[in-house]
Amino acid sequence: MYIFLLKCIVISDDYFKLLYRGVTSKEMNIHLKMFFAGVVLTFVYLQGISQCVSPKIKNRVNNLSVCEYMDVVIEVDATGDSLIYTWQAKNEASAQVINNKIFIKNVNTNSSGEFFVKVTSKCHEDADSIKFQLNVKSSPIKPKVLTNGNTLHLKDSIGFCQWFNEEDPFWWKEGDSLICSFSGKYYALVMNNDGCYAESEITPVIVSHVEEKEGKGVVVYQKPETEEVKIRTRKHVDRVEILDKTGKLRLLFKDTNRFNTSHLEAGEFVVRVRTGGQSYTKSLKKKSRK
Repeated sequence: MYIFLLKCIVISDDYFKLLYRGVTSKEMNIHLKMFFAGVVLTFVYLQGISQCVSPKIKNRVNNLSVCEYMDVVIEVDATGDSLIYTWQAKNEASAQVINNKIFIKNVNTNSSGEFFVKVTSKCHEDADSIKFQLNVKSSPIKPKVLTNGNTLHLKDSIGFCQWFNEEDPFWWKEGDSLICSFSGKYYALVMNNDGCYAESEITPVIVSHVEEKEGKGVVVYQKPETEEVKIRTRKHVDRVEILDKTGKLRLLFKDTNRFNTSHLEAGEFVVRVRTGGQSYTKSLKKKSRK
């Protein structure tokens, strides 16, 4: 801006000197055009400065608490024109910065510390900045699962524990040990008091038989002429699981009291009916179609 104003003053000074010396009209026109060009450029530049929006951070990032081994993404949202983001992190070598975002992979307790970001503009002298603290909490040690037949238990009890079956994402149980009633791929998830968790390796379990538990008021009825099976009960049926004799889950149905066995081959199966937190099993024999 100051360069444009200086040029304008110099050109105007030359113009009046030429006017005093009595120069030709041609030279006068050249200097006059240069004078007005300087005025126009100065006006355009000043207009651009006045229309440029100064940087302003919209989301004030609070102190963050995360668990070990997580991937952390921190994003700063700011308004303004031609913004430039400058980040400062405790461990800059492990951080990747892309404009208004900073990425930190597989954080650990050494990643804890202060973060700073400054937002400036190419067309405005003002700036905005924030500081925040990243706190990385310790995660529990990866649990080890011990097996004894169809019983699983943790080698070391570490806080809260849940068991999951990879082949049935809707099934889970709590406790340090688990008696598997059907075959599957099981794993344990443990959580400490800070809310951080760790998962065990997957443990395959093969159950050679399925114990039947008779339930009063639950009747499984198969129409002989069709492949449709109905469940008669006054309770709401939450889930229906079709297992083979080894305990492997073959079919799964939710919120229904009837299902079709057309996808099953001929043979003997077990129907497990889950109602209101209780489980009942019934035998099912599918005949081959002629």
